[in-house]
Amino acid sequence: MNSKITGWVLAIFPILGMACWMASPMFAAGPPGEFESGYAGLAAELGQSANAVSLWMVLAGLAYAILTVGLISLKSKYTDGAYGYMAGILLLVGFAGQGVETGAFSAAAQAASKGAEMIPSAAALLVLAATAGGGATAIFALGLALLGAGLYMKKSVHVISSASYMIIGLFGVVGSIFFYDGGLMAVYYFGLTLTTIAVGIELIRTGQD
Repeated sequence: MNSKITGWVLAIFPILGMACWMASPMFAAGPPGEFESGYAGLAAELGQSANAVSLWMVLAGLAYAILTVGLISLKSKYTDGAYGYMAGILLLVGFAGQGVETGAFSAAAQAASKGAEMIPSAAALLVLAATAGGGATAIFALGLALLGAGLYMKKSVHVISSASYMIIGLFGVVGSIFFYDGGLMAVYYFGLTLTTIAVGIELIRTGQD
């Protein structure tokens, strides 16, 4: 895709992905690790709106899939060498792992909706989601940091944006390891969203057709 289309993808789809996530019952329930009655309580809560959880998870997944394509296009056009190569691999692997997380959250909600006897299984699926999501997000965030390094080395976008990708990416790696299911991870997601929108707007204004 050309630079302007890449810019539009980067400007629009982080907003759509965040909007879908915020519309989901998952967002209303709060961070899994901070839910008052633990994973079992969270499973019971999600089971009350299982179809909505599944719907918004699918829509958010689609938005972030297109966003990942945009980031790969950004990598292809505006980086070169080892940084860009490794960033592309890590972004793809990380996104694939996040798909497992999305599926596990949806499956947990559907299982919990079947009745109290399924709550232990649903809670186990939530643990799987958090484990897979933490590992996948760490990989994706490392790819983001390398993308920022590649952009910085080639002076492709504003230095603030490339530095932000590096900082947010490293924060995401640390956060995914130590507090993935906590509220502090919101810093990573909002940082990724704002930085990507800024890069998208820059490419819309300066990119070639």
